Amino acid sequence: MFRRLFEWFRGAPATPAKPGIEDLNRHAPLRDAVTEASSAPGTTASTLLCREALLGRDQRIAGYRFMLRESTRNRIRRSSRIVHHVYAEVLTGSLVQADVPRLLGHRSAVVELPDSFLAHDSVRRLPAGNTVLALERIAGEPLPDAAILLPQIESLRSAGYRIALHARTAGDIPAHLLPVLDLVITDSAGCDPEGVRTLFASLQREQRAPGVLALNLDSLDDFHFFHALGAQWFHGPFITRREEWTARALDADVANARPLLEALRSDEDNPHIVTLLKRNAAIALRMLRYANSAAGGLPREVHSIEDALHLVGRKRLTRWVMMAVFSGSTPSGRSHAAMESALVRARMMELLGEASGRDGETLFLVGLLSLVDVVMQVELRSALDALAVADDIRAAVLQDDGPHARLLDLAIAWERGDTEAIGDLASACELSTEDAAEAYMQALWWALDVNP
Repeated sequence: MFRRLFEWFRGAPATPAKPGIEDLNRHAPLRDAVTEASSAPGTTASTLLCREALLGRDQRIAGYRFMLRESTRNRIRRSSRIVHHVYAEVLTGSLVQADVPRLLGHRSAVVELPDSFLAHDSVRRLPAGNTVLALERIAGEPLPDAAILLPQIESLRSAGYRIALHARTAGDIPAHLLPVLDLVITDSAGCDPEGVRTLFASLQREQRAPGVLALNLDSLDDFHFFHALGAQWFHGPFITRREEWTARALDADVANARPLLEALRSDEDNPHIVTLLKRNAAIALRMLRYANSAAGGLPREVHSIEDALHLVGRKRLTRWVMMAVFSGSTPSGRSHAAMESALVRARMMELLGEASGRDGETLFLVGLLSLVDVVMQVELRSALDALAVADDIRAAVLQDDGPHARLLDLAIAWERGDTEAIGDLASACELSTEDAAEAYMQALWWALDVNP
């Protein structure tokens, strides 16, 4: 499926009716000196897209925001409507081909689309029950005529879609749209606190008040500010922000897992490892659940510790034990979101490692442990010590050094949408940006399966 998806992104002739990179280049030729990954050799339109986690009021993942990368949005911001529509077709088409309904489950998708794109056929191919269509204004142009836009919105809402609009102040929301909005998206970056309070107060006076998504929250203080005002969804760097956790004690599961992880590293005999696992029933049960999940990749179900050990070997068993320890050490919803980010990094690094002849299992652990302190909300060095982490993994996670550091940097750059760094790091790892794009997409879908 992914190979077909990226062939389509390149504008493969097998599907001429669908948008591809050739359409984009025809309608929106790139400037020669654009400093982003899409201008690098071998890069495809896959690097134009990104996804970001949205947390609910309980700080657990409630959905995702899907859009063009910021560098791409900036480049086309003052382009014509036809350019925006072609890019929107790439966005909606990729989500449809990636089987978004299965991947989202109970979560929502906020999809950023031009305000004049609602009548396009591809919109209704998105899952109606959990899709929020966020209308983006096209710079320098007015909203589409109300006589055209309102019937489109009403038709979509009656089919189950929700409608969102970006606004910093109450005055940014046209009066005729307010009754049909389900969500208002407001950006916290550079916002005036009093202006934000006024916006919330204005919305709450409505007979059917829309919810609010707060973007770009930098810290937990920002989260608490918007939470107190009544926002429903939250987005931003605060999700994986490191804090001062030196006073927090390690979970008992972590301490109990150390003898087991040391035995696996030192190649102790199988009966000893089985005995240690049986002493840690909670870890053993969670390990078997991960191994038998859709993302486990095993040829058959395993029903015992002995069976798992014989079937997957020491390195893979270390992976499942680490994941079992993580899943038992998540004291808050934000930890669940950080766990998903760690899983995406881990799987992306594993896939890129396997494709380039590196040790995929070790790279998986590097990605997984890169956020161990945020997941467990403990000091990073203490967590690595407690988990008996190997020196080469410690070097990558603690010092950004050693043979695995650049691949970890590449995974983080992709997560952050740092397009300039992606190109440089992919070259340093002797990979293409297309390799990184495909690995990231597969890693995302894998993480959604394993961390529902």
